[in-house]
Amino acid sequence: MVSIQLGKPEDALEYIYKSLGINSRLAMEYPDRQEYLGEKAKSLIILVAILASANRLQEALTYGSELIELQTKLSLEHPEQTEYAYSLAASLNIFATVLGRLGENSQAYDFFDQSQSVYSNLMDRSPTVTAYRMGFVNNRMSKAEIAFRFRDVQLAIDTYSQAIEILHSVRPMGTLAESKLLAKAYLGQASAFLGIGDQASSRVCAQLGVDTIGACKDADLQCQEIFRKCSELAKSADDDSRH
Repeated sequence: MVSIQLGKPEDALEYIYKSLGINSRLAMEYPDRQEYLGEKAKSLIILVAILASANRLQEALTYGSELIELQTKLSLEHPEQTEYAYSLAASLNIFATVLGRLGENSQAYDFFDQSQSVYSNLMDRSPTVTAYRMGFVNNRMSKAEIAFRFRDVQLAIDTYSQAIEILHSVRPMGTLAESKLLAKAYLGQASAFLGIGDQASSRVCAQLGVDTIGACKDADLQCQEIFRKCSELAKSADDDSRH
């Protein structure tokens, strides 16, 4: 993970392959020790994420299939341990994104929705756990982005709405990360509305993004970029609506 942060993906891959090899060997030698399977799954999810970020999508797909099989097994065999369900939800989301980037939108949507279902169950069981809420929102954002890429614009709008609804339900005690996600969701929805020619709705969403991120627009570069794009889109849509 440090290698990734330092911009050295090849080093990261070398280390994660070694980790996967060690954990795979331990899981094979001690099949009754579920913690070794759990560690193997952790290695796999990081590996798939690194491969996907490096655009090595076919490799990510291959390891992703193994990851989903393993996480499903752990989740089904140990339903009382929520960390396995949480890891399954995250794995399904990553796998769906890989499928979407490969052009398999129908399969991608199915895996996104499986991930959403697991996150929803976790939120029902533990509604105050921020990680589950953020996982659900990230899942909906990822699906919406893939839908928009495939010009399923109405699906993108509806899916962004699901993310926005969850974020609004906790908005009074939201974190910077949640505010950033909410503004990003409004930006995505504004772009989608503009894509179908609904300039009025686009302007409203873009302005909501501006209002959401405005107070923390200088917190980091990503906040600045979201604020800039929302501002430009709100102004552009507003100008177009006057003609």
